[in-house]
Order: sequence, then C-alpha cells, then structure tokens
Amino acid sequence: MIKYTVQIFGGSYISDAYQRPVQWILTNTGNSVSSNNTVKFMMIISPYEAQELLSDIRKSNTATLHLYAPRPNLGFRTLDGLDLYTVPARPGMRALPRRLVVQPNLFAGQLYFGSFKEYVEVCAFLGLAWEMAEEGWVVAADGFITRDDSGPGSTFRDSPVKFLKVLMTKI
Repeated sequence: MIKYTVQIFGGSYISDAYQRPVQWILTNTGNSVSSNNTVKFMMIISPYEAQELLSDIRKSNTATLHLYAPRPNLGFRTLDGLDLYTVPARPGMRALPRRLVVQPNLFAGQLYFGSFKEYVEVCAFLGLAWEMAEEGWVVAADGFITRDDSGPGSTFRDSPVKFLKVLMTKI
C-alpha cells in the first residue's frame, strides 16, 4: 500500500500555493556512542512533525531538534550552525559537517554567504565553476562543469541552475 504525504483529490490538482519556510531541522548522530558527536543525518521537518515527535526527541540520545531560519540579510547572524535553540539541550556542541549545512541553506533560500569559503562549498556541491576552468574541464554557459577529468565531478548530472532559479524566484 502506497502512502502519500499529500493526498490528491480530483483530476485538476494544483499544488498548495503556500510554501512554508524551513523552521525545524532534525539531526541525528547515527549511533548511541556518546563519544561521537558528529551529525550524520539531517532532515527538514514541518512544525506538525516537530510537535508530534517532540516527546521522542527529548528522550533520544542521538536525535536533536533545531530551530532554523535562512539568513534574511547581512545584518542578522546566520542560524545554520543550528545552535540558537535545540531540543534537548545538549552539553557541548555537535560537529556539523559543512556539506550538510549547504543543502538546507539552498533549499530554504538563504541568499547570503558568510565567507568566500562558504561560496566555494556551495559551488562545489552544485558542480559550478568558481575559478577559471582547469585543464580537462568543460564548463557550460551557466557555470556548470559538464565534465571534469581531474576528479569525481558534481553531485548532479545536469545543471541545477534552472531548478534553483525557479525555486528561488517562483516557490
């Protein structure tokens, strides 16, 4: 039996016109060993899911619920360190790999980079050239590296630029 998050009724279904902002992120270290504080999994959840899972999260040794918001302008500090509000409150910081931070920032529409290093991380994740093309690279007009003979290449087979433009401007 297939279960759907959104149940579709009728033949002329149009997706919900209201897009909720990213507000809650659930992280997990992947094991109950207290010596390993590195986050291995991250999931964006709805306010409803956060409320429903709250009692289980409070009891967990590995799961943590974090308040999140994309950085609206340069006057505000970034919240992508997931340190503003956490449930349960944990002594000491959990190590949060940057590769996991890049993804919710892009999805949530964060428009500002905290550093040039962060810009390079986003470009690497998206497979976009951030420097002059090296030997063996084939770079498309939108900056997407279509071929890279020197390494494993991009996360994407096709350029994500068009999708991100629609995500940022229309959704």
